[in-house]
Amino acid sequence: MQKPKEEKMAFESDALTGNCWKNDYKDSEKKPDYKSSKPVVINGKEYDLALWERKDKNGNTYYGFKLSDHYVKPETKQEPVNDDIPY
Repeated sequence: MQKPKEEKMAFESDALTGNCWKNDYKDSEKKPDYKSSKPVVINGKEYDLALWERKDKNGNTYYGFKLSDHYVKPETKQEPVNDDIPY
């Protein structure tokens, strides 16, 4: 009997795999052309992947990349709402 396959959500990745998408916010050469949409997991640690599209001296396209620690946007503190304010 075959073991049923686990279903994955769209674009969900296994460890050591991932997806990159065109960076729509690129406004300088320092920013990558492509970025991972989800962190890449290597040995249980999460990384963000960035790719830069480049050309060699013969005009062939290649990609330089950088792995960096996964960025988690800090949560902003919200002030508690005081519903006891008289009107």
